[in-house]
Amino acid sequence: GLGLGTIYRLLIAVVATFSELRLHFLEVPAVTEPTRLLTRVGLPPGLSYLILSKDRDPAYAAFRELVATTPGLCITGSYPPKLQRRFALERTPVLWVTSASGYDFCVGPKALEFELLQSIVRFVKSNPATVVLVDSVDLFVHTNGFEAVTRFLRRVNNRAAERRSTIIAAVDPEALTEG
Repeated sequence: GLGLGTIYRLLIAVVATFSELRLHFLEVPAVTEPTRLLTRVGLPPGLSYLILSKDRDPAYAAFRELVATTPGLCITGSYPPKLQRRFALERTPVLWVTSASGYDFCVGPKALEFELLQSIVRFVKSNPATVVLVDSVDLFVHTNGFEAVTRFLRRVNNRAAERRSTIIAAVDPEALTEG
């Protein structure tokens, strides 16, 4: 007979194996985009930025400028092919935070602390001095709560700082007001 401790260890091993297999599929390639930019935003690399704007264009303009010379990763709650066309992100990997399935790089909105954080950490760890855009921070706040998102962004920022990577977080300040 199996004891309760053995069953518990077996269950933990199965969950850990499943999680590792799931995260393995979320390994993101490091590529740069061809340069076709006329305007320059001029954010110095290696720092973290919070862009407060109802319009996502400033965050994507800064990100697009940086991925012309530095590998990047885009985290968004918006449909990736639409963003890729709009902002000329032909090669940059886009991780879609959604409840939908069927897209190569997607993660559930409630998986902020585990799958999403680990995917970003792996990317930054494997590719020092990269850039990560975390779009739709307001969506994460509505789904996970302000404190969980603050904790998540702090962890991402700490990992990025260790590896001299740039973090750009975009949030619509009007979406965060209570009402």
